[in-house]
Amino acid sequence: MDGGDWYELTCGPRGAGALELSLDSWKKKYSAGWLEYDANLIGKFASKFDARVEELGGPASYAGGQAFLAAKAWEDRDKVAVGSEEAAGFVYHACRIMRESDLGAEGDFGPGYSYLAGGNLGGIAGHYLYSACKR
Repeated sequence: MDGGDWYELTCGPRGAGALELSLDSWKKKYSAGWLEYDANLIGKFASKFDARVEELGGPASYAGGQAFLAAKAWEDRDKVAVGSEEAAGFVYHACRIMRESDLGAEGDFGPGYSYLAGGNLGGIAGHYLYSACKR
């Protein structure tokens, strides 16, 4: 289902200021998507973001930078903190990418990710969030 309470509990509310929250502020308020997570699922989608970085102009470009931040958030996580906050950075960036996409500007989307091209960053983020929601 597109939209729904899970997306708000995971990504925060839509609207003014939601995308302006720092990672630290966001973590304190919205933990539904990262307190319990599937490391293999995140690894799969982090790899998809990583594969797009150079295709999108590298980390210095806006789109390449978004993909880079999401992939690095998982790659550089504190592996000692398993079960704690290790997934928070990845989920934070996935939420931001999904909401900044053309489809995400209209509302949070679940299966709607399939309307976007396979390598579209919003589609990758939306697919991850939908898969995590279904768990």
